[in-house]
Amino acid sequence: MGQKGGQNRIQIIKLLKDRPYNLNQLAEILKLNYRTVKHHINVLLKNDIVGSSSTGSYGDVFFLTPEIEGNQDILEDIVSKFENSVELTDFTNSPQFFQRVIEQMNEAVIITDKEGRVFFYNKSAERLFGYNPEEIMGEMLPIFPDETQREETMTKAQNGDQITDLETKLLNKSENLINVNLNVEPVKDEAKNLIGFLLLSRDITSRKRVEGQQLFTINILERLNEPVKGQQLMQDLLEKIKEYTNFSAVGIRMKKEHDNP
Repeated sequence: MGQKGGQNRIQIIKLLKDRPYNLNQLAEILKLNYRTVKHHINVLLKNDIVGSSSTGSYGDVFFLTPEIEGNQDILEDIVSKFENSVELTDFTNSPQFFQRVIEQMNEAVIITDKEGRVFFYNKSAERLFGYNPEEIMGEMLPIFPDETQREETMTKAQNGDQITDLETKLLNKSENLINVNLNVEPVKDEAKNLIGFLLLSRDITSRKRVEGQQLFTINILERLNEPVKGQQLMQDLLEKIKEYTNFSAVGIRMKKEHDNP
């Protein structure tokens, strides 16, 4: 029933992409009874996937919300992947699924099965991690620095531990570590069985760089305001510069009149 319900909601969304329909029209086209169609429409209304004429009458018509209409490329991608994967269809049973995908569309969105194989991978994820869909779809999620971190993260999410706004480092295709803000949550079917994981990540490299620069400046100013002067001060400043720049050797040349001896 859960899987079939997901398929029916996908069919309703596909129909509403072309034009508005009322419940009777949808039931006739899909060959479903009126109550079943009404249930699926209520689920889609609750998650802001569709809107209605809101007259409260028997002939209310239903249509895709402006947010969905404005993101047809994402919708097409999702519908296509759901139609091509029986297991992935169950993701429609998560009330958060479409809502989170649309709300977080500027973030990297990755959906895996319960084993960690990638089933959905949006454009933002492609830009962030460098893999194209052909390289990563159906493969084990490769963005964690090591297998232990991946397993620990998924286990925590599965056990109900909140992984929200976690600042961590993940690997891109070039095997460079990226500073990201990570959210992970389990996706379950109507029987509460785990069927996969939803990962949302956002690049925070620029923010971390600015924070590092600010901290470095504060450290330098604090050191300059301390009573220690002369050679000890220069040595302390050099150590802080080495630490910040990660250079192996740093020197300071002192200007004397018009020369730098």
